[in-house]
Amino acid sequence: MMKKRYLLSLCMAVLLAVELQAKVVLPALLCDNMVVQQNSVVCLWGKSDASVLTVKPSWTEKEYRIDVSGNGSFQLWIETPSAGGPFEIEFNDGEKTTVRNVMAGEVWICAGQSNMDMPMSGYPGQPVNGALEAVVEAKEYPVHVFMVNRKLSKQTEEQCEGKWEAPSAESVMHSSATAYFFAKNLQKSLQVPVGIIVSAWGGTSILSWMSEKSVNTLPSDVTKACVERDSREQNLPGRLFNAMINPLKNYTAKGFIWYQGEHNLQEHLTYDVMMKTMVDEWRNSWNDKKNEMPFYFVQIAPYRYFNNSMGIQRPLIVEAQKRALELIPNSGMATTTDIGEEFCIHPAKKPVVGLRLAACALAGTYHVKGLCTSDIKIEEIKHLGDKMILKFNNDFRSVYPARMKGFEIAGKDRKFYPAEAVFKNGTIEVCSDSVTHPEAVRYAFRNYVEADMKNVMGVAASSFRTDNWNE
Repeated sequence: MMKKRYLLSLCMAVLLAVELQAKVVLPALLCDNMVVQQNSVVCLWGKSDASVLTVKPSWTEKEYRIDVSGNGSFQLWIETPSAGGPFEIEFNDGEKTTVRNVMAGEVWICAGQSNMDMPMSGYPGQPVNGALEAVVEAKEYPVHVFMVNRKLSKQTEEQCEGKWEAPSAESVMHSSATAYFFAKNLQKSLQVPVGIIVSAWGGTSILSWMSEKSVNTLPSDVTKACVERDSREQNLPGRLFNAMINPLKNYTAKGFIWYQGEHNLQEHLTYDVMMKTMVDEWRNSWNDKKNEMPFYFVQIAPYRYFNNSMGIQRPLIVEAQKRALELIPNSGMATTTDIGEEFCIHPAKKPVVGLRLAACALAGTYHVKGLCTSDIKIEEIKHLGDKMILKFNNDFRSVYPARMKGFEIAGKDRKFYPAEAVFKNGTIEVCSDSVTHPEAVRYAFRNYVEADMKNVMGVAASSFRTDNWNE
């Protein structure tokens, strides 16, 4: 009798061991509540000890059969439906593993430093406008969030930690405010589910968001100075790319949004090239050889950088960001000139940032007509006595308010004085009683200054200047 019981127990243990060995192991990104890119071909991957497995998405009657490689890994590309759900994906390698509440919609990768990382619940003493409303209304909008856990690595990682969260007050409260407001506005306009994968870490250098190989293509003196200025591990080349970007590369997404640059103020001469290098690498990681994945980014926030309100570090980095627009195909920029805070580097007006990012995507990616999202460009400069007359590109032919804050004017002595700026007959006339023979005009060309120039769609003008004096 004892022998029979022993044999029975042994058989059950063997069967259990076989079942445990056969169970599919999926990456963190493939879990309940995930959003797959609609009308696309997406990758499903993982590990199994079985030699063969089947995959059955509930949106189709088709069953996929796939051989598992010798090292136990598998990868499968499947077609996705138009927006909708919830769906299920069943993996079967002898034991069934089912991913539930899968939605088809639009997926975006969201990355950067603290202004992207800032949660809806804010930072101590630093709130987010509209946070309470967003939390209360969370379940009204099918926006699913995956927050990538912080991690650093010297080598490229294949896995990240985190989980997809379905819409709830709690998930919205802990999500990136910038990314969530971007996604919410997309959802409201497109009327489809939206998934955001947020990979962000405050106070980090752009060098850490690209591999060491890519960093080594940049001027060595620039990268060396950047690392020496802040050698914390999260700012070393490749550390965040390895652990928080590379593991995402198999996950099919529509595009990227990016909010970073405060840490790299001193690299204003090369930041545009840094951005281009990073975007090229990200697109290559996603096998995007045709630059089809859009890249939309946010200007750094106006603020008293270096405790000096009279500095011009921010306008110089904004110039680099504007140059990056010319270098990076399929890109766009959300302006922030009018929404900064003098004594807080994390401005509360995240709903405006998210709205402007969404407008960039709606115009550039989803081809919504009539949205004016491009930045200001000076087309003509005239001198008329003690005035300078500026004429701009089409999006800024009609601006408001009629009298604008934030303008300065200077003569040959290069001393800038506050100026009166008046919109008149499609141009802006700038003058000051302190300057009788003007040579140059600047707008919002300080780290922080009150500035309110917008086009009639509410898009803020970037800081600009008519001179090239870096002083």
